[in-house]
Amino acid sequence: MRKDCGYSFCDKTRFVQHTARHERLDTLMGGDFQRYRAVVNFGRPKCIANTLGAKANKSSHFHCLKCDFVCTGTNKVVAHRRQHAKMDIIYAAGFEKYSSCSEL
Repeated sequence: MRKDCGYSFCDKTRFVQHTARHERLDTLMGGDFQRYRAVVNFGRPKCIANTLGAKANKSSHFHCLKCDFVCTGTNKVVAHRRQHAKMDIIYAAGFEKYSSCSEL
């Protein structure tokens, strides 16, 4: 039983479904993201999700642990992780990223 989940089960089928959900989310999060439910006080008072009304619509959201990125969709989690991977390859090759308005 997970310590971070208070879900209770009435039958084995629901247990299996819920366990599969946790496994899917754990795989998605990896070590790069943290998922927060909107109905839970998660200790980030400056979180943009607090000011955008995420608590009002009760949506979960995800924080990147490598930067300040926050999103509400799992597809954006995957895309953002790819962006970090791409930048890691660029930096490992000895290059740096400059925006178009940066001075060279």
